[in-house]
Amino acid sequence: MLPDRGWGRETLYRELRQIYHNAKEVGFISTQLGEEFQRRYGTRSWETILPIPEEQSFDPASSGRPQEPLRIGYFGDLLGNIKVLEKVSEVLERCGARLTFFSHGESPERQALRGRRHVRDAGHADIRDLAEFFTGNIDVTLIAQSFMARHENLVRTCFPSKLPEACQFGLPLCVVAPSYGSATSWAKENLPSFCLCTDLEKNRIAECIQQLKDKKRWAQAQQAVLTGRKDFSPKRIQDQLEKLLDKAVKNSR
Repeated sequence: MLPDRGWGRETLYRELRQIYHNAKEVGFISTQLGEEFQRRYGTRSWETILPIPEEQSFDPASSGRPQEPLRIGYFGDLLGNIKVLEKVSEVLERCGARLTFFSHGESPERQALRGRRHVRDAGHADIRDLAEFFTGNIDVTLIAQSFMARHENLVRTCFPSKLPEACQFGLPLCVVAPSYGSATSWAKENLPSFCLCTDLEKNRIAECIQQLKDKKRWAQAQQAVLTGRKDFSPKRIQDQLEKLLDKAVKNSR
């Protein structure tokens, strides 16, 4: 949405600037995106409207969790996050962990990932089926954001829709994302520090996974998710969006 280079860039910037300043009300999917627009196009009032997850939430029992080996689950895009998944897969054996992933589409990268030890490709599923599977068969949900330089602007400004959905599962999160990532910003505010890894160094990723194998730390991480997911209440976000639209309509009269 905000390319740094390429054909048509200036035309896109001009159109976005007009929309930004002429709109009666403005909502952004992340605070970081709103701040980026302010930096590029100037100051005006705006609100953050986070992605709305499915109207469901779970509080999985902590008894029997985490299991040995630790069961890590991932769902979402592979191509942008493949390096994260590859690095995680490389430490599974030494950490005593297993990775199950869900994603759409087929690619050589997916074929290679499913061929790694302790990795299971579970195909794809809708969010309701994912919720049932994760709450019954997974100990920790992996949230990944791309470390690729060409994705930096997107990772920094756009909030990952999978994070609100994962929080509804009520399981601890392991967030592997660059220091500038929007998921990183949320994790720093809401999760224990041991749930966050901001580089692709395998020892750091392994340390994060090992911490979540400890029952007390697992319970601490779960409680942080159960508390932090209030930000993603579907009703709260829907009400916020409706209020913003009502204001826009009133300001148009």
